[in-house]
Amino acid sequence: MACPTMTPSATVMTASTLAGPPDSRSSRPRAAIAERHPDLRACLTDQVVFLDGGSRVLPMAGLIGRLTLQQSDAPVGQLRDG
Repeated sequence: MACPTMTPSATVMTASTLAGPPDSRSSRPRAAIAERHPDLRACLTDQVVFLDGGSRVLPMAGLIGRLTLQQSDAPVGQLRDG
């Protein structure tokens, strides 16, 4: 799945890209989430997260940079199961 807007200029990032540099303390939880959910994507243009190949989206607000590894399972489950 591409970014929901399907515009050529949409900026889509993988969870591993969103994790940032591996040496940054603040990026460790994001890196762990990226490892657990490698199919997680974020569309910066539409401000949503989605799974690669999926058809559901969730608003990015409140998710990126605030979730712990354990908390990440709930929204990913929503994206997988509806």
